[in-house]
Amino acid sequence: MKRRGLASTAVAIACATSMTTACVKTTVYGYQSVYQVSSTGEDPEPAPVEARQLLAGAKTVAFYPPDRCINTTDKAEVEKEFRANCGVLLSLLERAAERAGFEVVSWVNLRGSSRPIDYARDAKVDVLFEINEVASEPIGSSNAQRTLAFFDRTSSGDQPLNVGGGTAGRCHSWSVAHDKAPYLGDTATIDIKTVSVSDGRARWHYRKTLSRTSGEQAPKARFTGRTEPSKAGNVLGGIGLGTLLVGGIFWLVDEGVSNMADPVTGVTQDKVFGDAPIYMMIGGALLLTGGIVLMATQGQKKPTADEVLCLDDHVPPDGLYDATYAAGPSVQQSGGGSTHTFTEAGQSNDEVMKKKSREKAVEEIVQDFVDLLIQVKATARPPASTTTPPADGSAAPPPAPAPNP
Repeated sequence: MKRRGLASTAVAIACATSMTTACVKTTVYGYQSVYQVSSTGEDPEPAPVEARQLLAGAKTVAFYPPDRCINTTDKAEVEKEFRANCGVLLSLLERAAERAGFEVVSWVNLRGSSRPIDYARDAKVDVLFEINEVASEPIGSSNAQRTLAFFDRTSSGDQPLNVGGGTAGRCHSWSVAHDKAPYLGDTATIDIKTVSVSDGRARWHYRKTLSRTSGEQAPKARFTGRTEPSKAGNVLGGIGLGTLLVGGIFWLVDEGVSNMADPVTGVTQDKVFGDAPIYMMIGGALLLTGGIVLMATQGQKKPTADEVLCLDDHVPPDGLYDATYAAGPSVQQSGGGSTHTFTEAGQSNDEVMKKKSREKAVEEIVQDFVDLLIQVKATARPPASTTTPPADGSAAPPPAPAPNP
């Protein structure tokens, strides 16, 4: 305690004697948006027995893409991008089917004015996979719950900060107007119908939705306030210092004059200011001492979070977001008033920057179907075969009677 008191007194004396902004410190408060994605996936129905038997007995398969892959009249950039990815997607499926042991008829051979299943029959295809949908889209902020985690930046790092509901609401409005949500992830969907070409019946409807979160964090928004010495002590010390200096100057002038003799009469001159400098220096010293005592006892006043957070006047000159801390760990959430949760509607982020992420989501969900297809082919048994009739066309012989027990 004694060492701290001496340090505070030294700071107070320095502040009072310098009267500069060197004793003003910067306080940093801020918040970070933490998103909890609520988007969930959809698991497919298991393949029924009929579908498993169909795939187990099939030799040749084909895949038919959705209409969006074939429709070349739509010139929208999104559709162009989708069509460009169709060839890659279908090649992935066809190669996977070949690895599973199927012979594959290219989807290009199923295009034309007739129905795809007619082309499939002509090509001796056993199973036709009709792809109804393969798509991905970014997870929007409307599918996420957002929590504002407030912090106080100290020499030990960012510490959780409790704020009131009024300040939290103000920061929520500020965040909606200024912040951009991070890329939350993607939702990919695949919808495939398994059709028996021989009779045109759909044996299995496979549909799956997969959500992939990015784990990307929002940047930290920060606001600064000035931590200053006691205003009363600062003013009192400043007046005392000024009075002391002026009194000292007057005293030096009087000392110089009183030691000089009149060149004509030779009489020593009287003091110009008399005893006033002495009183000024004594009074100035007392005022300066009082200011130092006030600053040493009251300490420096730190602005509150309510006075700083989410106000235009407290945005740092180098910008709202701190790049150094944006890539760092999130604010530790300890409950209480340090976090405030909001549910809101919002727009998704820039798709162009996240193209690779969407493509990866589609590849992942397609691979899930491929793995299941390989598993079904390897484990299912084809339906029991009937007795093959004789080559001459005569009736097949009746089955042998069961032996008597």
